[in-house]
Amino acid sequence: MKPFTPLFPILILGATLFSGCSDTLTEVQPRTASQQADSKTKASDISAVLIDLEQAEGQFSQGSKVVLPGVSAGSYDLLSATNGQIRLTPAFSGTLQSMRLVLGANSKIQLTNGPLLALDTPSGTTSGLKILLDDTPVTAGTAYLLTVDFSVERDIVSRGNGTYGLKPVLRGTLKPAPIIIIIPPSTPS
Repeated sequence: MKPFTPLFPILILGATLFSGCSDTLTEVQPRTASQQADSKTKASDISAVLIDLEQAEGQFSQGSKVVLPGVSAGSYDLLSATNGQIRLTPAFSGTLQSMRLVLGANSKIQLTNGPLLALDTPSGTTSGLKILLDDTPVTAGTAYLLTVDFSVERDIVSRGNGTYGLKPVLRGTLKPAPIIIIIPPSTPS
């Protein structure tokens, strides 16, 4: 019996390692169709990308972070040329480096085939959707239009589980808002 005593701990160790390997092997199994990785979304699949904007904050080169007044809270379609533009009037002059759009919980994506689904934005309701700007000088009291450079293929992620996500950092441009004067036609007397 004495010759088998040193082999017993080795057998126990081997059995333990072998049972641990079986768990590891099951973790490396190929993904099923429902577990497929995130993929790019085709523009033809999406008819609207609606963000639920609550407020906008600006990051100035002077180190100031301020809430930008004059931003209308509401739903903005990032695919629409007019509704995708956000009008703001800063109360602070300086060089605006970036903006954070603080989003509510009701951002949605409209699929071309009809369903309206929730749109997830990582940290959108806490730290906001970051919009990078090219160090844009702004003057207090002047109205500006923010246009978000947005692409469905680049900025929307279609997850394997049927949900959609908006990337948390986008690019944008800020330009003075045009002044529109409407003169009604004169009526003949």
